[in-house]
Amino acid sequence: MTLARFHIPGPLVLLALFGGCHGNQPLEPPTDDGPTLSAVSQKGPSGLVANPLPGAIGLGWQDNSPNETGFEVLRSTTGASGTFTTITTTTAKVTFYTDSGLDPKQQYCYRVQAIGQQKRVIGVSNTVCATPLPLEPLAASKVAAVLLNTWTVQITWTDNSINEDGFRVERAGSDAGPWTTLVSTSPGITSVQDGNSTPSQERVCYRVVAFNKYGDAPPSTTACTAFPFAPTNLVAKAVDGYEVQRCCQTGWIVVANLPVNATTYRDAGLVPNAPYSYTVRAKKDLGFSAYSNYANAITAIAPPSVPVAQAYPASSNIITVSWYDNSGLAETFRVERSFDGGTSWTPFGPTVPGQTYLYDEGRTPEQQVCYRVYASNSLGESGPSNTACTAPPLGPTNLLATTVDYQGINLMWTDNSAVEDGYWVLRYLPFPDDYWIIIAELPASTTSFQDTGLSSETWYSYWVVALKDGGTSDYSNQVDALTDPLPVGAVSRAATSRGRVTAASRGLTPGAPTRRPMKPATTQRSSTMKRH
Repeated sequence: MTLARFHIPGPLVLLALFGGCHGNQPLEPPTDDGPTLSAVSQKGPSGLVANPLPGAIGLGWQDNSPNETGFEVLRSTTGASGTFTTITTTTAKVTFYTDSGLDPKQQYCYRVQAIGQQKRVIGVSNTVCATPLPLEPLAASKVAAVLLNTWTVQITWTDNSINEDGFRVERAGSDAGPWTTLVSTSPGITSVQDGNSTPSQERVCYRVVAFNKYGDAPPSTTACTAFPFAPTNLVAKAVDGYEVQRCCQTGWIVVANLPVNATTYRDAGLVPNAPYSYTVRAKKDLGFSAYSNYANAITAIAPPSVPVAQAYPASSNIITVSWYDNSGLAETFRVERSFDGGTSWTPFGPTVPGQTYLYDEGRTPEQQVCYRVYASNSLGESGPSNTACTAPPLGPTNLLATTVDYQGINLMWTDNSAVEDGYWVLRYLPFPDDYWIIIAELPASTTSFQDTGLSSETWYSYWVVALKDGGTSDYSNQVDALTDPLPVGAVSRAATSRGRVTAASRGLTPGAPTRRPMKPATTQRSSTMKRH
């Protein structure tokens, strides 16, 4: 500041000349408008991503400010250029938020702004838009109905949903209905058998409806099959004879050439206690007819030995019962079930020749059920197998995922079972792997796990399931979490890949059905899981 004195008639006048710090420039009036635009872009959150969920949208972002007091999440229902209003304010260092209770038919746009002292906006993120997934499950697809024998139809479908409570399989005499419920399954089931059909039903159709507590998905497409009627108007034509073929000690071989009108053949000199298959075709001139059906027989010299049985949960209310014929002499099996630890037994089934497992559906979680199996052939029946017991455990619930740092995520859940042997923690591997892996097997009563050695700034998805006798409960809810950015000077580590789930890894008998399959990947994110 410079003081100047001038001689002017009248009162004394002092002039104060104010200069800037870098020359004789006027001082600008003080301002409290906050940092410049460049400072905003440097300190504001970035990398905002939106992950569609059923009736909700999950948000994640990168915290670039060292001194914010919190973040405001703003939402627009009129597009990216519409009006944004604040829907929540977080504390400092929070980098995720789930906006729930949303309309699956509405698009929502978001941006996040960092807040400093005196509620000053430090910076604003990019804008992202997403539409929530329906609260109702997605419809099942690729329904197929295959005739297994004269009374059983196998129905299969593709599970496209991540939030179904189960599937309702419906049956009708035509694709126009009326429809009746055949069975309701647990979540994740993609196959059932209809053993109540009869050849008198010339045509039978099926459809599958996914459901949860919010309602039903649209019915799937219809799959139909037909039971062929027996042939009529048989016409006899002259043939030169018949050729009998046998399998399988050395592959298919011709064992006999029979004369015209032959209808029986006795195959002698066979190996005892061995299985054989036969087929016949007619001969005419230098050609042959089509083959007959295949007939199977065992050259048993005694009843079969006692089979080996096992039972394990396929879900919280389904039990898989399987058995193994040690002797190789069994032609059929029958199964018995007990709800009182083996004191009393009732028939359970039925089975068809060669069948080696059954699903016992509608079981009460936590309640023990026991099974035993008998094998039989033309010479008699074996004694009962070992008693195989299991209790389907209640599945874990309320799974939560919390980011620990740039390479760690903490998981917590509610243990609802009193009978589980332990827990599997599963993590999704994205493109190009696209499958779930077991990353930990934990003891019973465990309710938390920390996944370490992860990649920075990467989304991870998790499930937890209870274990019992080599099988599993219902799966928990799926959760997602985003690891923090890589600190300066740190080295990023890729998450360790663990082995795939196999029957052998759980000690199941070879050939036995594994526990119910794990769901396919359901994440809606792009194949590149890192945020940008």
